[in-house]
Amino acid sequence: MADSPCEYLEFRPAHALLPYLECLWRFRVARGVPEFGLAVPPSGGCNLTIMPDGTVFLDGPALEPVHVTVRGGEVYWGARFWPGAAVALLGGDATPPPGGCTPIEQVLGGAEARRLAHETHRSQREADVVAAFERVFGGHLTSAADLDPEIMAGVFRIIGTCGATPIEAIARDVGLSPRQFRRRFAAATGMTPKVLATIRRIRATAAQAAQEATAEWDDIAAHRGYSDQAHLAREFRRLLGFSPTEYLARARQILHRGIPDLTVQGEIQD
Repeated sequence: MADSPCEYLEFRPAHALLPYLECLWRFRVARGVPEFGLAVPPSGGCNLTIMPDGTVFLDGPALEPVHVTVRGGEVYWGARFWPGAAVALLGGDATPPPGGCTPIEQVLGGAEARRLAHETHRSQREADVVAAFERVFGGHLTSAADLDPEIMAGVFRIIGTCGATPIEAIARDVGLSPRQFRRRFAAATGMTPKVLATIRRIRATAAQAAQEATAEWDDIAAHRGYSDQAHLAREFRRLLGFSPTEYLARARQILHRGIPDLTVQGEIQD
């Protein structure tokens, strides 16, 4: 992990799971690092986390930062679902609502949950983890509910433009009235389109700041559509748990490695 005390890696799921999973991920803390707290930003989708002790949880869509404590030598694995996709793949009765959390045994069954935890922690290769998730979730594909095509097109448009496209324009482009779009969107994802757009905009803003050698907050705020730097700072505190400066100091302690931007719709429709 070079000189960084932590490493966060995102990588692609198996092709069959692309309609449901945004990414698989790993978070690793270097040995000897003292205990410290993290605020995990919301993404708009459910998140599956495999803890270092093998416990597996499925979290509902977060609408605010999730605070966790990590320790030196720990490794976490997980999967992030597209907004609305966990319900289709796993069933609405098993999927937690926004802000909720469910032990994965209630969703997959105890044997599958233990197998997933064992295979991910045993492996050091991303390809093996991809295969493990495909084996466990692949069995749910035949019984998965249909994804709402217009709403998922809207989800991908919001994500692909980092929340910059007006919701009315997205509704029009997918062939729905704004009212229809908002109603069906909330039913599918548990949140309004505006909330998802806000979440994805702050994630993109944070990523941009972390990647730049010198973060010019006024310029970043203007580029991302915030009214001013104070507006950006309020959104940082609300959705990331820190001021922009505090966030940047923490983010630069983590080596971020990830997949390139997906041409989401093209890959899923192949």
